[in-house]
Amino acid sequence: MLKRGEDSPGIRIKTVTSGEKAQDNVGLVALRAEGGVVAARQPCRFHVEIANYGANAVENVRVSLAIDGGTPAGDATIARIEPGTKQAASIMVSFPDGGPHSVVAAIPPDPFAADNKRTAAMDVVSQMNVLIAEENPSVPALDRDGFFVANALVPLSPDQVSRHYLATVPTSIADLPAELSNKNNTASQAIFLCNPGAIPASVAEALRTYVRNGGNLVIFPGPQTNPEEWKTNTALQELLPAELGAPTEEVEGAAPLSWQANNFSHPVSALWNDSAQGSLAAVKFLRHFPLTLKKGSSKVIVQLSNGEPSVVEWSFGEGNVVLFNSTATPEWNNLPLHPAFVPFLQRLMSHLNRGNESRLTLAPG
Repeated sequence: MLKRGEDSPGIRIKTVTSGEKAQDNVGLVALRAEGGVVAARQPCRFHVEIANYGANAVENVRVSLAIDGGTPAGDATIARIEPGTKQAASIMVSFPDGGPHSVVAAIPPDPFAADNKRTAAMDVVSQMNVLIAEENPSVPALDRDGFFVANALVPLSPDQVSRHYLATVPTSIADLPAELSNKNNTASQAIFLCNPGAIPASVAEALRTYVRNGGNLVIFPGPQTNPEEWKTNTALQELLPAELGAPTEEVEGAAPLSWQANNFSHPVSALWNDSAQGSLAAVKFLRHFPLTLKKGSSKVIVQLSNGEPSVVEWSFGEGNVVLFNSTATPEWNNLPLHPAFVPFLQRLMSHLNRGNESRLTLAPG
């Protein structure tokens, strides 16, 4: 056995590099969809990253995106990439129809061809229905608990709504079992519960089956929500990623809590690590339900400035449940009025829809 130099003073080790000098190489290291839901005939933004593994800077690196092996549908040029660093580009493309599609990013050929292409699989949405469930959806639109949610999901003028890929369908919470069992309805991609009160056992069981089979449930509690009643509902308790405490009271003269300002780790909220996107710390809360995370796979999307979780999610069966700690109206907080509300819900829907794409994953390269 070869020992250390001090143990074998008569032996010297010299390292010699054989072969030619390493050639310059750039490679694709990331390809992912960004922003909202990837839908047919809608502009879709993709994030592409290129790394420079060589010893010299490279300039004017063109990267293109092709759909299903066709001709490039979009491209971008990165002006300069220094040695040992990577740079990103955004490219917009549009899918002609819904269903499974592949997206291939490509850069010009170099001596190492294996990392000159990268492939992603996408489950492109052609039509998506979202149920907005509340206690009384028949009241005037402006008075509905789901009014702000519906408008954030479809932020378009009335004359454009019919051409949008996503349709919001108002319904009462009591009618959810009938809605979900109606075979004539287009399958709902998500259900938003807005200010739910006591949830009947039949509704909770219908929701549990819906989520277990791949549906997505998003809950905004409110003044009608009674955490003590919810604790007695076994099916509902199984669904929730956190336990709700009694709602806090507004304290006169006290500074309101806010959302965290930075250090976001969840894909939905990570956009706001970039200060150019605005600050979520401007979202203020007068009242909220304290959330206690359940043991398991609960994930915090956003937390309050005091460290409490504010928006949490977990997987249940094939689906997902997202729980907010306050209302979907400006009654207890200013989130529905904040400029981030629309992109936040759009990114949330995109995140929930990406669960389907995990079954389409293709190996990069």
